[in-house]
Amino acid sequence: MEFLKNHKQITNQENKKLKEFAIKTFQNYKSEGRSPEYAIENTRSLIWENFIEPNFINKYSSHFESFYTLFWRSFDNYDSNADVPYLVLKNEIFNKYRETDLKKKLNNRQYDEDFDNLTFEGFVSCLLKYDAAKKTESLLLRNSQLYKLFYTNDYYEEFTFEKFDGHIVNSDLYRKTYSKFNPNSTIPVAIKKINNWNNETYEIDQTPILSKEEQNLVIKEQLQKPNFELDEKLLLLHYCLVDKYGIPLTERAKLTCLLGPFDGTDLFEKSSDNSNSYKKISSGYERKGSSINTRIIIENIINKLDSKIYKITIQTLKKHSYKLKSEENQ
Repeated sequence: MEFLKNHKQITNQENKKLKEFAIKTFQNYKSEGRSPEYAIENTRSLIWENFIEPNFINKYSSHFESFYTLFWRSFDNYDSNADVPYLVLKNEIFNKYRETDLKKKLNNRQYDEDFDNLTFEGFVSCLLKYDAAKKTESLLLRNSQLYKLFYTNDYYEEFTFEKFDGHIVNSDLYRKTYSKFNPNSTIPVAIKKINNWNNETYEIDQTPILSKEEQNLVIKEQLQKPNFELDEKLLLLHYCLVDKYGIPLTERAKLTCLLGPFDGTDLFEKSSDNSNSYKKISSGYERKGSSINTRIIIENIINKLDSKIYKITIQTLKKHSYKLKSEENQ
């Protein structure tokens, strides 16, 4: 069975035909203004009609489909460093071929001369071509994101039916091709997830990868995000300006930046003696009859502050609130 050593040549020639057929079909659909989805799905159908359906294996599927199943399932029987297709053809496929009564024909179906004149060499050639076409049809669907890139940009220099590990979006070829035609866009990433049925799925994420400067801007925006009411701002400013609370200067500086503009105050309209806003900043809200309202304001502030950034401030506010509640109960 020396001819089995030519299996790579048979497969490579068939893959070349399939590649040329797919590219030509894509180009024809592109000239018609068809969508990439339409082109990919119809190219799959044409590969079935031209390469799979007329193949000897499919033509007599009742006899030979089991050979194809045995062929791809047997790959796991060998070390990946070996010439696995050759060994499967030589061992599993030849043994099954030899042990199967191929002269036994089924009733009510037509048989042509190709069935009667079958040789193992001819059968192997059909099997390898059938395998190449089936894989191509499958890859057009599985790697559709890559073929959409090729089709949309009418780019076929690196067109391939190579099988990639993992999701095609994470492959080097996809990333390089995407970057080539979308230089100012973030390259998508396929994130693997397990659904409720324990099946592996992928979610395509195209969230921009931020630079250090952009990350700092996001942090700054997050720091300015809380929408404080005027009384909340005035109370926070009280804690920022009075040293007795033991809040670190670094944290007070961040708090000051967080507060933003003070609309609606009378700080610039009245003297300090007559300014209600100044009195709140200066003395806080520890006036008789105001403890309940003060605790509500404190609770609102705590809910708006990031506990990781303003840890000491939150601790101080909680202590003050607890003190006011204790005074109420006395």
